[in-house]
Amino acid sequence: MLENKILQLKKNFSNIIVATDDELHMSVAELNNVAWYKRSVESATDTAPMHIIIGEVSKIVKTKNIVFAPCVSPLFDEFERALLEYEKNVVFGEYDSLIGVNEIREFLLSSDGHPINYSSLLSPPRSQELSSVYSISNSVYMAPTDLVQKNNYWIGLKPYLFKHDSTIDIDSKEDFVAAEKAFLSKVWK
Repeated sequence: MLENKILQLKKNFSNIIVATDDELHMSVAELNNVAWYKRSVESATDTAPMHIIIGEVSKIVKTKNIVFAPCVSPLFDEFERALLEYEKNVVFGEYDSLIGVNEIREFLLSSDGHPINYSSLLSPPRSQELSSVYSISNSVYMAPTDLVQKNNYWIGLKPYLFKHDSTIDIDSKEDFVAAEKAFLSKVWK
């Protein structure tokens, strides 16, 4: 997954840093001629709070803007379009950051059975009339580096929602199998 993400990023970026504590990942970075940064013991656990990880990694970046592209979203490869949207809406627009999202236009309920994106179970709207909600896709985050360093988070208070084709965020073995199947079908077309 890491090599796939590096190859995707190399199409649009020249300054790529792999942040890891894993020696295999460091080797993959070196084989692909990209820099790597060894994460601290504090940030390298799977229980580390995100603000610790993001804050630490953002401190090593020397560019004006920063892009986080997690490998756990291996099917996302719309970085060129994301860059154009970032420039238009963040650099020259009214937003302070960009975040990749998937649009959801379905009838959503809370865990206690109450509607989230419509007003009543008794008279629901037609699905075409539902207001959109968005899920963070964990595909791409872009922001000015100083904002990320200040907040220790990859989005600001007014993020631009970068809508893109659905992607799989790998959080489980089932997600991995689904992503692998989708990736292989895409590669062998």
